[in-house]
Amino acid sequence: MRVFGAHERLEGTLAHYLEAQTIPALYAKILARYETDYERDHPGLVRDTFTCLWAARRGLAEAELLDLLGSNGAPLPRAHWAPLALAAEQALVSRSGLLGFAHAYLRQAVQDRYLPTSEAERAAHRRLADYFAGRELMARRVDEEPWHLDQAAAWDRLAARLTDLPFFAAAWQAAPFDAKAYWARLEAHTPLRMADAYRPVLADPAAHHAYVWDLATLLQETGYPAEALALRGYLVTHYRRTGDRASLARALGNQAHSLYVRGDLDGAMALHKDQMRLCRELGDPHGLAISLANQADTLGLSMDRPKEGLPLAEEAHRLAGKSGYGPLSKQIEAIRDKIRKRIG
Repeated sequence: MRVFGAHERLEGTLAHYLEAQTIPALYAKILARYETDYERDHPGLVRDTFTCLWAARRGLAEAELLDLLGSNGAPLPRAHWAPLALAAEQALVSRSGLLGFAHAYLRQAVQDRYLPTSEAERAAHRRLADYFAGRELMARRVDEEPWHLDQAAAWDRLAARLTDLPFFAAAWQAAPFDAKAYWARLEAHTPLRMADAYRPVLADPAAHHAYVWDLATLLQETGYPAEALALRGYLVTHYRRTGDRASLARALGNQAHSLYVRGDLDGAMALHKDQMRLCRELGDPHGLAISLANQADTLGLSMDRPKEGLPLAEEAHRLAGKSGYGPLSKQIEAIRDKIRKRIG
């Protein structure tokens, strides 16, 4: 009402808005007025603007929005966007530089007016996926593109993106949980399985060395222990050969975990002891505390040898406490307390 200039029609306009029985219905009337006021020079501007904002995962930077609203490879001139932005500023909010809806009422009104079907919603997500697919491999693309492919049920494209190893590495480093969730959705909706998708890496890990560590963790945590063990075995062999003792210590711990999950407790203990020896030689208290804690857990709880596990748990707890590893200290404390209960 503050930007309504025809005072002789003010009473009728007020009555028009007061006809709305719900807040989303009120915003539907506001969207209609935006279309009347701001689409004369740019048909579809209101629909396209709010559809893009509706579909965005965390919002859009203004430059991204103008790119999406532009044509022929050029962004929308800011002069076309500014009047609508000023009119809608109370309903929009910028969070860390990303523009989005300030509340759910406008979001619902946009969905009802412009995205009445599931296919319309998927099309909105495909539009943003296409846009981010053309961006450099940086944080915004990694965060948005696979999410939109997932929301659009574009399974073939999502699979292609996750099996693109540089993209997978960036996605895993940014948000491992998201990467696992995308794969869970892929496997639920398609016959594709991770073990097949990453077969080239499994067949020749040395040729894909930069990606082996993260892929092994993904496979271990998503139900492919045999494949994870194979990759972790390669890493142990590689670091033994290259003499990278710090990486070898970590790789031994990971391989031990894979054996532990498969039920090979003796094999896991042997690797943990190798890791413990290396950590002592390297002066790595954090790695040593983890190794001792894992040994204590294996001996005291899984192998039911609590009297052998307790001193390892106590040493691990002292190391973690002295070094200021708070979360690790609490985890070790829980292991130690369980072992003490076993002993009675």
